Order: sequence, then structure tokens, then C-alpha cells
Amino acid sequence: MVSKDSGAGLDVIVVGGGHNGLVAAGYLAKAGLKVAVLEARHILGGPCGAIEFLPGYRSAITNSPGSFEPRILRDLDLEGHGLRFHRTDPNVVHVFPEGCFIGWRDREAVATQLDAFAPGEAARYNSLLSRLEELGRHLGVSVFEPSRSLAEVARHVPKAHERLFEQVFLGSLLELLDENLRSEQAKALLGMVALNATLTPPSAPGTAIGLMMRPISLASSPVLEANDPRRTALRGSTGLPIGGMGAIIDALQSVLLAHGGEVHTNMRVASVLHEHGRAVGVVTSSGREFRARRIISAINPRTLFADMLDDDAVGAEMRREVAAVPMRGSAFKMFLALDGLPRYRGLPDGMNSAQVAGTQFRIASSLAHIEDAVLDGLRGVPSDEPIM
Repeated sequence: MVSKDSGAGLDVIVVGGGHNGLVAAGYLAKAGLKVAVLEARHILGGPCGAIEFLPGYRSAITNSPGSFEPRILRDLDLEGHGLRFHRTDPNVVHVFPEGCFIGWRDREAVATQLDAFAPGEAARYNSLLSRLEELGRHLGVSVFEPSRSLAEVARHVPKAHERLFEQVFLGSLLELLDENLRSEQAKALLGMVALNATLTPPSAPGTAIGLMMRPISLASSPVLEANDPRRTALRGSTGLPIGGMGAIIDALQSVLLAHGGEVHTNMRVASVLHEHGRAVGVVTSSGREFRARRIISAINPRTLFADMLDDDAVGAEMRREVAAVPMRGSAFKMFLALDGLPRYRGLPDGMNSAQVAGTQFRIASSLAHIEDAVLDGLRGVPSDEPIM
């Protein structure tokens, strides 16, 4: 039985209370629209939501805020709603067999280490990053606008940047880095950025696209603050949210509620209502009906098309095509309760494990190491030499 007493006067229903759904809801509520977020679980946040895995040990599936988009932080005034970051320096440690690379925020300190890998490597590294940033400015795309086809994007690329465009979007990461860098260590540093948590080997076409995330973000909104995480190419510089990843969700929820939005947890959507070719509402698994002028899906598309939309809404063929898209994990996270700080081998003289306890760490000695580990994963076997 369907109850029709819910959702009166709603402008927008957001299905899914993960971080993407909450960002969308926050923007819409701030713009003055009446918004309701419906979340199936008892907590918000999706992979960012805080979970107590063991008594007294809370964390989230996600490991860090990555390169948190500064514009969203400003637009939604998340710091005004309690979000704080602990910005470490260094912000990343990359472990090599011969010692640790320390990702200081100071570019000169980074350059000294790069040149120790190979004379002149810092200049080559910085030249590549500068060229990628310039390419990003010429693509005419933005993370805040709908995407266009690759063919349409290619038409905007000036002739001077055509070869780099082809290398990045059609070639492989292996080819790009082999041409521009000399040391295996520098290649591994950028390789782990480009292929972050993907199960794709660096020899595969299109794998250099991961290096364009930062340039496209820089082209989408200006750098306005000294602590803008995009100043650091190796990522990790956003810092760690105080209170864990769930603190981001708490701030997003606070923004939504402050602007009159609604949050409904334990509210699993069973189906999307549609009339005359457009979505008009949803029905929950408990039979409650919510209606609104617009419906936003912030959940897995397969769940939406397979479980919530019928053939009359999108067509049987479309539903079959979406259902056929493979869903295969590419990484896993392991939670450890430790009796002390991890001890790093190969830290520079004068540094100790306590100084890098709050940083990201990465393990990959070369592009060949990354390639072998990924190929093991594609074969479905644990790697003898895993990357992290």
C-alpha cells in the first residue's frame, strides 16, 4: 500500500545520501529550493560515512579526501559548518627499496630529491606538469559543467598541443613518462597518482588521463588560497579531516539542514514514478510516496536502471545494456588496530616515524612494479609484490 502524505511541496528529491548526493542537495538548498535526501542506510555518507568496525574503532571505507575541490569547500562554507583539516607537511611518503621519497610542500625540497634520482629530473618533471596544466587550459572543459565528447574536445586543442593531447588521451602512461622522465622513481611517483586505485596497467591506452585531473580542476576554478591542495601535484595535500572522513558528511548535512533541506535515513527507494516521459517522484520500500519537480539519482546506475525504473520508463534494451556493464572492484582497504606507530625503513637522517604518521604513504618501486601488480589483479591472484 502506498502512502501519499510525504513530500508535499518538494522541488527536488535526491536519491542517495552519499557525498555526491549531499553536495548536490547542499547547492540546491542553498539556491532556495526545497530539497529532500532519501538514504537507504541508517547513516549518511556512502563510502565516506563513519562506521564502527570494531568497538571503539571508527573509520570509513574511503581513505582520504583526495584532492578535495576547493570551490565546493568555499561555495558551501563547509568550514563554517565545522569542517577542519589537519594539513600535514610532508603530505606523502613514497617508499622505495633504496629509501623514502618525502613529499614536502616545499617545491625546492622535492626538486632536490628528484635530482638525486637523475640529474636534471626536477626540471623534466616540472616541465611535464607545466605542459599538462597548459593543455588543461586549452581543453575547454570544466569539472563544473557537463562533459563533451572526446572528438568535440579535440577540436579545441591548438596545433602546438595536439601531440601531447594524443599522448595523454590515446597513448599510454608508460609511453608518456618514458619519453619525459629518466628515473624509475619519478615515473613511479606520477604513476601512482595517475592510476590511483584503478586496475589498469600503465601500458594500456588512456592511462595517462589520470594526470589530467589536477590540470582540469585548475582550469575550472582559480587558485585563491595558499593551502589550495592543487598546488601539490602528488596529491594528499588536502590534509586529513579532523574527526575522520565522516566529518565531511557531518558538515554537508549541516549545510543542507541550515538551508531548509530534509534528510530521511532508513528510506530505501523501491521505484521511480514517471508520467509523460519524466520522473515525478519515488516510492520507498515501506510504501511511502514522495513527489517533486525534479529527481536526482546519486546511486549506482545499475541499481537505478535494474531495480527502480521499468521498461516503460527507459526501454528494455537500455536496461539490459546498463545491467551488462561489469562491476568489478579495483582496490581494497584493510583496517588495522595497532599497538604503536608504523616504523618506516629508509627515512632520511633526522626524521622519525612520528613525523610522517599522519601522511599518506605509497609503495611502488617502478612502472614495471605497478604493471606486474595490476596484471596479477586482473588475473584474479594476489600479487607477490603488491602496490599500495
